[in-house]
Amino acid sequence: MFKPIKSSHLQEADYIDGKVQVRFQGNPAVYEYDGLSAEKYAEWEKDFQSDVSSGKFFAQHIKPLPYKKIK
Repeated sequence: MFKPIKSSHLQEADYIDGKVQVRFQGNPAVYEYDGLSAEKYAEWEKDFQSDVSSGKFFAQHIKPLPYKKIK
């Protein structure tokens, strides 16, 4: 289930079986990043609605992972 993210760049994200699915602001496509641990996703998710930069976490820990456009 996608959860909204307080971010100017990211809209929402979901985690399924080691894969992070992300929607970006202004883009209806879904991108799936492979290889993030459930623990690391939980660390990111707890900051989705805070003033902590979810985009910075994404850039450091998720963006470097292999990805594909799925929708």
